[in-house]
Amino acid sequence: MKNFKKIMAMIIAMVMIVGTMSVSALAAPGDLSVNGELKITGLDKGDTVTYYQILKWDPDNSIEDVDGNPIGWVWGDDIKSESTLTDNDLLKIVGTTDGSGEIDSKLAGKIAANVEDGIATAKLEGTEWTQSVEDAGLYMAIVDPATAGTIYNPIFVAANWYGAGEGPDTSNEFGVIPNSKSYSDNSMAKKTTIPLDKTAKGKDKADGVTNNTLADGAYTTDVGEEIDFEVATHVPKYADNYKDPVFSLTDTLQGLALTGDNVKVYIAVEGKATKELNSSYYTITGSAANATTYTVSFNKEYMQGDDIPVNGQDVIIKYTAKVTDAAVKVVNQDKNTVDLKFSTNPDDTTGAGLLRDQTNHFTFSIDANLLGHDEIGGSSTEAIKVGIDAEGNYIVEESSYAWSNSTHGPLAGAQFKLYKDSACSQLYTNDVFNGSVTSDTTGRLTIKGLDAGKYYLKEEKAPEGYIKMQEAVEVVITADIEEEKDVVEEVNNNGETVEVTYITNKLNGYTVTIGGETTTYTIENSKVTAESANRIAPSSDKELANTKGVELPSTGGIGTTIFYIIGAILVIGAGIVLVTRRRMSAN
Repeated sequence: MKNFKKIMAMIIAMVMIVGTMSVSALAAPGDLSVNGELKITGLDKGDTVTYYQILKWDPDNSIEDVDGNPIGWVWGDDIKSESTLTDNDLLKIVGTTDGSGEIDSKLAGKIAANVEDGIATAKLEGTEWTQSVEDAGLYMAIVDPATAGTIYNPIFVAANWYGAGEGPDTSNEFGVIPNSKSYSDNSMAKKTTIPLDKTAKGKDKADGVTNNTLADGAYTTDVGEEIDFEVATHVPKYADNYKDPVFSLTDTLQGLALTGDNVKVYIAVEGKATKELNSSYYTITGSAANATTYTVSFNKEYMQGDDIPVNGQDVIIKYTAKVTDAAVKVVNQDKNTVDLKFSTNPDDTTGAGLLRDQTNHFTFSIDANLLGHDEIGGSSTEAIKVGIDAEGNYIVEESSYAWSNSTHGPLAGAQFKLYKDSACSQLYTNDVFNGSVTSDTTGRLTIKGLDAGKYYLKEEKAPEGYIKMQEAVEVVITADIEEEKDVVEEVNNNGETVEVTYITNKLNGYTVTIGGETTTYTIENSKVTAESANRIAPSSDKELANTKGVELPSTGGIGTTIFYIIGAILVIGAGIVLVTRRRMSAN
C-alpha cells in the first residue's frame, strides 16, 4: 500500500510537470531559431523610424503568470534600467495562456517613456519600413514624420510572436494592438493628419452694394465692414510618452482688428461648429477689442486626458474682425495669416511642426480727374493721379493735348456725392469716406475704402461759372481674383527656417469703369500698374476720357452760359415785338 501511494505521488508529480511544460509551451513564441523581420506599412516617404526592443524571450528569468507558470518573456534590452514599468505591465502585454495580450494608450505612453538607446534608421524611400532583428520579441517604433501636419503615436510590431505573418493589425487608433491574441510581424502605422483651414465671410450689410464673396478665403470689402472668420483644425490625442505636447494657433490680422473679446472655440461635427469646447481645455491670449493678433493654446491635460476622444477632436475657432482704415491705398491687399505649431515627437516641447493658412481681403480707392472747358482755345496739360500703389508710389501720367475751339484742363471745386442706387436716394459711406467729395486744384476726386461693386456718382454743385452735370455717372469696380495653389513660403520656427505650403487666393488686377470708360489695373508682386483705355473725343454735351487713370464727364463750359443769356434776351425781344404788333393791329 505504501509503495502504491509513492507510485501515485510520482505519477501526479509527473502530470504536474507535464502540465506545467504544456502551459509554458502555449506561452512560447514561434520559431526562435531564425532571425525575425519587422515590417510597418502606411508610412510616408521621408519618414525616419527609430525602433526599440520592448520584450525578449528568456524563459529562465521570466516572471510567472497568475497560475504560477513562467510566461517566458522579459523586458527587452532597450528598456531603461530604472524603469517604472511593473510586472503587472508585463503580464498585461503578454496576456494569459491564450495569448490575449493588450497595450492600451496609457501603457503605450508608459512604455515609450521608459526606453533608451533605440536604433534610428535611414529616411524611407517609400511608404514601407522593414528591419531584420536577431532576437524574437516585441518592438516599438517611434516615427519622426516628414510630412507637415502628420503625427505618429508609438507603433508596436513583433518578431516571431504568436501569429507572425498573419498580416497587419489595424484595429487600434493609437498604432498599438489591444485585445489581440497575437502581435504580428507586420503592423499598419496609425497616424493623425492635422488640417488647417481658415475661411472668411463678409456680414450681410444694408448698404445696397453687392459684397463680393469671390472664393474661399478671398474677399473684397469696404473699410468698416465686419468679417466673420473661422479656423478649422483637429486637436490630436497625444500618447502619454509626449512629455509636454504643444498645440497652439496664432492668428495675425492685417488691415483688421477684433471687434471685441469674441474669440470662441467650438467642437466641430462634419465641418460645422456645434457647442463651445470647455474653456478649461485651452487658453486664449491677446483677444481684446481692437487686437490684431491672438493665440489659442490647448493644454496637456486635455490632449492626454480622458475627455478628448481617442481619435482626437475636430474644432473650429470663430471670431469677428473689422476692416480698418490703416494705410488706405489705391488697392489694399491685406493678408491674414494663421500659424499652427504642434509637437511631432515625444521630446518636442516647442512645436517643431508648423502649418500655415491665409485669407486675403481687398479694398479699393478711386482717384479720378474732372475736366472743365472754356472757349478761349489753345492747349493745356493734365495730371492724372490714380492713387498710390502697394509700395506707396503714385501712378502718374502727364499728357498735353488740344482740341479746336476749346481747351480741357483740371477743374477744381466741383462737388459730388456717391450713391448706392441709380435713383441717388441712398448715400454711400464707409469709415474713411463720408459720401461727399470735391475736386481739388488738379481736378482730382479721391474716394477711398470701397468694396468692389456698382455705385453712382452725382454732381451736386458745379464751380462758379459752370453748369453742373444733370445725370449721375455709373461707377463699377470689378476684381479679378483666382485661387493660388501650393504657395511655398520660408518662415522662422523656433530659430530654424522651415518651408510652409498653403493654398490662398490672389488679386490679379481690377477694373474701374466710370461713365462707360474702363481702366484696367494689373498687379504683379503687389505692384499696381494701369493700362490706358481708348480716348473718346468730346462732343458738345458730354465727354469721356481716360489715360492710365479715370476721368469723369466734364461740367458744362462757361460759354454755354453766354448762349443761355443771349437766348433769353432774344426770347424777351421776340415777345416785345409780338406784343407791339398786336397793339398796332388792334389800332
